[in-house]
Amino acid sequence: MKKIIKWFFLLILLIVVLFSAFAVVTGKTYLFKAVYYNFADIDDYKIFTNDTVRTATPQPWPVSEQFNKVASPDSLNKLLEEIKTIAVVVIKNDSLLYEKYWDDYNASSLSGSFSVAKSITSLLVGAAIKEGKIKSVDEPVSNYLPEFKQGLAAKLRIKDLLTMSSGSNWDESYSNPLSVTTEAYYGSDVAKVVKTVKIEKEPGTYHTYKSGDTELLALILQMATGK
Repeated sequence: MKKIIKWFFLLILLIVVLFSAFAVVTGKTYLFKAVYYNFADIDDYKIFTNDTVRTATPQPWPVSEQFNKVASPDSLNKLLEEIKTIAVVVIKNDSLLYEKYWDDYNASSLSGSFSVAKSITSLLVGAAIKEGKIKSVDEPVSNYLPEFKQGLAAKLRIKDLLTMSSGSNWDESYSNPLSVTTEAYYGSDVAKVVKTVKIEKEPGTYHTYKSGDTELLALILQMATGK
């Protein structure tokens, strides 16, 4: 029995050493963080640096006279609990109509916003076009990111990124520690990661959900606006 335990610990030690060596040699040191924290969570803002976006005069949502007077359907409540929702807010006619929280979260709770950034980034593209910083959604991505001047990548337009139709080989995998999504999440150089994608399908012809498309939009915004 003692020999079995000894060999077991030796095996674990070997795995740790090989894993560490692989992470260091390949430069994928983000793997230490990925293994330690495992899966992404809405409270992950605690493990990253944070910025505060301030406004001079905060404007609270107006509260509807019908606020929380209409209960949500049981079928909806069941669905929300099944998918482990922690907050629901309903806005109608610019007023707060309904609000509900689960698992000790409340109106003052903080959490990671995750893919809300995709909508915000798209809005900012519209703002940049309105300000003349970006000409139109039909502009080639290569006008801002020279890495995309060759082959199919030269056909990639801002519109294709907005519709997630880039045709890139971005791997939207959350369970694979070696995927670009995991590296972008836990790594320290998102720009470097997203610029390594290859365009493998004709841009604008095939839609599939890819966080990398939004990251490229963010880089375009940075180049166009300096922000």
